[in-house]
Amino acid sequence: MPKRPWMRVAASRKVSAQSLGVRAQRSLSPGYVWIGQATIGGWPRMPLVFLVAIIGMYVLLRHTLLGRSIFAVGGNQVASNSASNRVHRVKILS
Repeated sequence: MPKRPWMRVAASRKVSAQSLGVRAQRSLSPGYVWIGQATIGGWPRMPLVFLVAIIGMYVLLRHTLLGRSIFAVGGNQVASNSASNRVHRVKILS
């Protein structure tokens, strides 16, 4: 008995991508190349984009009314509703 019987089944049912009508993507859109492969002064852009997103989320959650509402609804929906927060709107926006 083989150690991995699923490999034998997978090999027996091997279907090529061409027979399914699937085509491989040969080139990436410029947006993917801009984020994933470009650099700024030797540093890759992806960590910089991530850092900007983290800072933006920090500002949104800590310094805006929406951020305080998100924390209130996440803590206790009933109490948040009693404090006149629009729980349904906050859930949709977040």
